[in-house]
Amino acid sequence: MTQTAYVLISCTMGQEHSTLEQIRVIPQVKAAMITYGEYDIVAKIEINTSQELAEIISLQIRQIQKIRSTITLHVI
Repeated sequence: MTQTAYVLISCTMGQEHSTLEQIRVIPQVKAAMITYGEYDIVAKIEINTSQELAEIISLQIRQIQKIRSTITLHVI
C-alpha cells in the first residue's frame, strides 16, 4: 500500500527555484511547490515503506546543498 508524506523545506534565501527543480526530479516526489512563510518549499512524496521514506529524505533531499532544514509529516 502506498504511503504519503509531506516534507516542509527551508532553503537558502534566493535559492528556492533551483532547489525546487532539484526536488522535482526525484521520482517519488509527486508534487512540489514554493510557499511563503517559515518554509520555502513543500513536497508531497509517495512511498511504499517507512524505510524508503527515510532513504529519500536523508540520501536525496537533505543532500541538496541549498537546503537548510526539513520537517517530515508522514500521513497515517
